[in-house]
Amino acid sequence: MRNKLKIALIALVLSISALTLAGWCEIDIRAMRQANAKIMTALTERVNTFISQQKNLENQLNKKIHVARQELSKFQTLNLLQEYDLCYLREDNILPQGFLGVELELCRDRQRVVIQKVYGNSPAQAAGLEEGDIVLSYQDTQVWSEEWLISDIQRTRPLTPVEIVVSRTGKQKRFTVILVAKR
Repeated sequence: MRNKLKIALIALVLSISALTLAGWCEIDIRAMRQANAKIMTALTERVNTFISQQKNLENQLNKKIHVARQELSKFQTLNLLQEYDLCYLREDNILPQGFLGVELELCRDRQRVVIQKVYGNSPAQAAGLEEGDIVLSYQDTQVWSEEWLISDIQRTRPLTPVEIVVSRTGKQKRFTVILVAKR
């Protein structure tokens, strides 16, 4: 009987220990849940703060972009007006125009500009440009039409050295030409 009593007593102690341990675990789990809830609340507040700051920065940036676009629009308008005025000055021969000394033609493929004729004693002849040369670029800008190239040459001041790249028999050649004043 004593052994049964000892076993019952040991079982009772173990049960109490297990209940106590379970209670402690329950307390620890509650504490962890409360700590996690506090951490989640703090993180949520920080994320919301960052989102608010980001929206403020986006608004500031959008305002600056809007102002920059307005300034660019004003500049483009002034630039067009100046270009318009310069055209009249050139047409009235008040402002000297650059002259290369060539006749140009747009190829049948409508993508290349070809030198049709090189005038004698012209800057083009002095530089070595020849009839049949395909003009690829003028001042590092790709050439797409003869009107654009003529306009750009005329807008260049006389005695200005310009770079012209042509294709001659499939090979690219670079020329430096000093424009003269159009007569």
